[in-house]
Amino acid sequence: MKKFLAITQIFLFGMLISTSCQSSKKITDKMPEAVIEDHASTEYTFKEGHFYTFDFGSTHTKVLDDKALIEKIMAAKIPVTDIWSKNGASGCRPPGSDLVMTVMVDPAFLVRLNKEDERLSALGFVKTEEPGTGDCAYVVRHYRFQ
Repeated sequence: MKKFLAITQIFLFGMLISTSCQSSKKITDKMPEAVIEDHASTEYTFKEGHFYTFDFGSTHTKVLDDKALIEKIMAAKIPVTDIWSKNGASGCRPPGSDLVMTVMVDPAFLVRLNKEDERLSALGFVKTEEPGTGDCAYVVRHYRFQ
């Protein structure tokens, strides 16, 4: 009887691991590739929508893991249309320049939705009426979901 219970527990544990791996793989498979955009050389115009920005102050980090944050949004089934992401840095180098300006560049992670969705607040986002990617936005990753 003990052997049967042990085999059953191993089987159930294996099923649990398999299901969680498949769920994570489904999310990763749906993640779009990023397109690099320059939001600093010319004015960038965002389409209409409802915008939320990630609050880096609440996490005490300037490091950005796009994939992990996007996976959290997708796992919550929040219908995102676009995401723009830019890393923080301690310098800014315009394209084609050899000169690096020493400045603190804040990271940016901006989400656009067609309709408001307060579930983003639980993930560390705040609603913004003025979407933007901040200073030194020469290399912004744009993920399109539709």
